[in-house]
Parts: sequence; C-alpha cells; structure tokens
Amino acid sequence: MDNNLRRMEYKRFRRKIASKIKKKRKNGGIPSNSTLVRYRLKKVKEGYIERREWKTARKTRTLKVPRNFSFRNDHNSVMVFLSELDEIMKSKTACNLKFSHEATESIGLVASFHLYSKLKTYEEHWRRKKIIISYSGKFSNHKSVNNFMLSFGLLKELGVKCPDNSESFDPDYLDKYFTYKRSGKRQRQSDKSVASAGLADYFAKCLRHLNREVSEEALATLTGAFGELIANVEEHSNTLERKWDVLGCFDKETRECKFAIQNIGISIYKNLYVYRKNPIENVSEIIEAMSLNRRMKRIKDNLARVLGAPSDEKELYWCLLAFQDGISSAETGPGDAPRGQGLMDVLEFMDEIRDRHAECEIVIISGRAKLILDFTYEVKKIERDDTISQ
Repeated sequence: MDNNLRRMEYKRFRRKIASKIKKKRKNGGIPSNSTLVRYRLKKVKEGYIERREWKTARKTRTLKVPRNFSFRNDHNSVMVFLSELDEIMKSKTACNLKFSHEATESIGLVASFHLYSKLKTYEEHWRRKKIIISYSGKFSNHKSVNNFMLSFGLLKELGVKCPDNSESFDPDYLDKYFTYKRSGKRQRQSDKSVASAGLADYFAKCLRHLNREVSEEALATLTGAFGELIANVEEHSNTLERKWDVLGCFDKETRECKFAIQNIGISIYKNLYVYRKNPIENVSEIIEAMSLNRRMKRIKDNLARVLGAPSDEKELYWCLLAFQDGISSAETGPGDAPRGQGLMDVLEFMDEIRDRHAECEIVIISGRAKLILDFTYEVKKIERDDTISQ
C-alpha cells in the first residue's frame, strides 16, 4: 500500500514539473534536451535528440532616425521615434529592422543609449524563441554622426564593422573620443561608488587632454556630488531594481565634453505631487501665484514650444520649485544632509572649468519638462530650512 502511494505521489510530482516546463516553453523558454527527455516531453530518435532549428525573421521594417536625435535638441521627435519603435516591438511577428540615418545631423548620448537598449531587449526576446533578428541601415551624410555611432553609439554596440575605404567616416574614428559607460542598480551599493568615481576620473582625463589638472580635493568633492546625483536618480526609478546608467563622451577635436546620468522612472512632478505620502502645504497657492506673475507669464509663453499644451504648465513649475527652492520628496530632519548639494557642487565645478567663450550647459529632462542651466545668471547658494537652492 505504501509503495502504491509513493508511486502515485511520484507521478503527480512528475506531471507537475512537466506542466511547468510546458508553460515555460509556451512563454518562450528553451529547456535543455535532457530535461525534455527525462519528463517525456521529447522522443529520442535513433540514439540522438533533434534540436529545434533557428529561424530568421522574414519581414523588414524601415525607420527614419530624426534629424536631431537628441532629447536636448528635439525631445518630441525622439519620443515619437521611440514610440514607433515600441509599437513594432509589441508585435507578435518578428521583424528585421532597417534604420536610415541619412538625414541625421546630431545624436545625443541618452537617445542613442535608449535606442540600443530597446534593440537589445527586442533581440533577446526573439532569441529565446530561436528566431534571429537582423539590423541594417544607411550612414548619415555627416561624418561626425557616423564617427560617434562607430565609436560609442548604436553601431559600436551592435558590433558593426565599417567598410574599408568608405568616405562616410574618418579612418581614425576610434581615436577621436574618450568614452565612459557604467550601469548599476540600488541593490548593489558598490555600483554607485564605482560609477561616481569613474565619472570623476573621466572628467580628469578630459581635462588632462586640455593640459589642465584637477586637484585631489576637487576630485573627491566631484565624486561625492555624482554619487548624490545617482542616488536622486535611484529615488525616481519605477522599478524594484532601480537601474540607472552613467555615460560620458569627449570629442578630442571639438573639445566637447558630454556626460549623462539617466534612467526610466517617475518624473519630478509625479514624485512630488502625485505619489508623495504627505502633501506639501501651500504649493498650489505658490504655483498659482507664479502663473499670475508677469515674469513667470513671460517665461510661460517661451515654454509653449517645449511643453506644448498649457495644461502641462504645472509639471514645469514643480521642477522649478524642486531645483530653485529645494523642495524634495524625501522627508529631511535636523541631522540629515541638505538636499540639492550634489547638483550645486556639479554646477560649481562646471562653472570653474568651462570655457567662457563657448557654450556650457546642464540639461535636466523630467517627464515633459526640460530645464537648461546655461550659466547666463550667477549660481548662488541660499541655505534655508535644511535645503540648498540656487
């Protein structure tokens, strides 16, 4: 009797495992052949196991990359392009993708990174189903765009090798840039320290190329500042892992130094106004007063081309309050570190090293709001109620 019960329990166990394997295969998983044979989900023929053959996607979709593929220069066009790509990726039919960069004149770090991240996810999804996705496209008419893509951007990540004797790029494109890239998430505490120190070293390397040195004290301050900026990015993440990415690219010829700290998360407006547990008092009155102020009305008119509809004004005002008045979603006590110090330290560092005869700016994009700090006005510290504003 006991043996019969054991056999019944064992058969139930095997059926339960087999059903889980079937569900895994249905969702795109690829169990090992030995597992399939063990649970009688695949027959052995003549002493060997047949492997499922790889297939190639038949359809091809063509996408035209915007003229300014940069969140800073043309936020709306980039979002429309990425939304179009998302619609293709949601399709149940695998498609090869062809990208036309012919009309592209500039590419931003974050936009380029988002494009590659989406393509990587798309490719991995279909690889689990034994389907190969291929990419093709056309170079831009601007060599600087092609040099960037081959050295740091999409073509570099996809492992595309440039043809010999091509006039679309410079032969020494690999020597034209200093680059830095690091990803991490909140669960790994060391990621933030490594990334902030690496970004500070990246700036020091760029300055050494310009025959300028950064003191150890300034380097330590900058490392701490970048660490706080990464912590702020983690707070606005919409995933449990709270992933983020740090990017840097220095053009030796134009002496243009770029860096970015980004993730896909919750905007400043939603973090402060929508999801905050304890509502901030009197802010609605402050925003209403700002909208009635003549100076703010003039600013509002200039922002129409950035935000679009007038109903989006509130999102911009919340960003201004966060950066200019030190309003934060985090509850701070008397002994806590002041909020906003990281951004202020980065601004001071940029103000010290920037070329007074060239453009220098820090762009903050959150949701539909875009703030550009271009050092037109002097940056001042105002300490008030455990916050630091500019």
